[in-house]
Amino acid sequence: MPDDLRKVRSGDPLRLPAGAYNAFVDAAVDLRRRQGRGEAVAGPLVESAQRGIVLVRNDSGEEIEPYHAMAITGVLVEPGEDDQERTFQSRTPLTGDIATEETAGPAFVVALQPIKPNKLGRCVLTGVTVARVFITNETDTTCELAVDETVLASTPMGGIPILWKEDGTGEKWAVLELGRPSPGRVTAILGAAQAIPTERNRWRYPWVEAQIDGNPGSETYLRYVPIEGGLSSQLASGGEDPTRLALNRFEAHHMNDSEPGSGFGGLLGLGPVCELPGVLPKCPPARSLKPKLVPIPEGVCVQLTCERNSKGKPVWVFEAMSLIEIADPADEDRKFNLYIGGAE
Repeated sequence: MPDDLRKVRSGDPLRLPAGAYNAFVDAAVDLRRRQGRGEAVAGPLVESAQRGIVLVRNDSGEEIEPYHAMAITGVLVEPGEDDQERTFQSRTPLTGDIATEETAGPAFVVALQPIKPNKLGRCVLTGVTVARVFITNETDTTCELAVDETVLASTPMGGIPILWKEDGTGEKWAVLELGRPSPGRVTAILGAAQAIPTERNRWRYPWVEAQIDGNPGSETYLRYVPIEGGLSSQLASGGEDPTRLALNRFEAHHMNDSEPGSGFGGLLGLGPVCELPGVLPKCPPARSLKPKLVPIPEGVCVQLTCERNSKGKPVWVFEAMSLIEIADPADEDRKFNLYIGGAE
């Protein structure tokens, strides 16, 4: 049987058998089918499909440079009339803008090409991509949008994972994995509590990353010790970064005065007790003891987790047992303490 797909040498007459022609048609149909389904096809188009490439209209009013970021602000075509509904369901580009306080959250894209104002451009929504990142601290492992900037900003944890970055600080090249959240968890030793002036029974805590000392010859063997060059709430230039100070989730439940007789505003909740038969008529006593929450002592080791606030910004929180101090109002020197356990 002759080989329909035999190659032709230079100078030979070209005869196209039906079998060869049909094979070419089958290959073209298969290529078109796989491209339509987004399956693996050799070439840059397939790489784009695998990385989650989307079209985004630049609504910022200025040109967005390649590998810079925009906040996602909406869709170009919203569902409505029949024609709009079909367009929205099939494929609709997104709209993007430079981040503001309201839009600087985890939803952003990285441009793959220059995008002029009011024009569409290809951007990475999910997957591994190159990007420009301003590195604040060389130990930072994630990044996020910065307000009024198109260059991403590094964060200790809790943002988009940085797979690789150039050495040093400042604006650097980095490789990111968009679409995968960072676990944002670290073991840390707390510093001295700082009162929050506008709230009751709440403090913010500086911290440094810690680990158990595994050196048997060390004086701190099997104790938690700070990691040299590890994560912390400090700025690279020195001093504490207010945005990185940690909050105790347990204290958030006691930031305000409780209802009378609930047990926190008055000793042991005497309000309900006074309603029992046989209790003295003058109940509760005129001089009721009033407890006060005490901050977590300096040096306590906790497990920090990174959460997002209502504006999408990372917030470091932990849970720890709080100490309650009770004193006699007539004699402040007469005190005793109660430990109240937080979440396990």
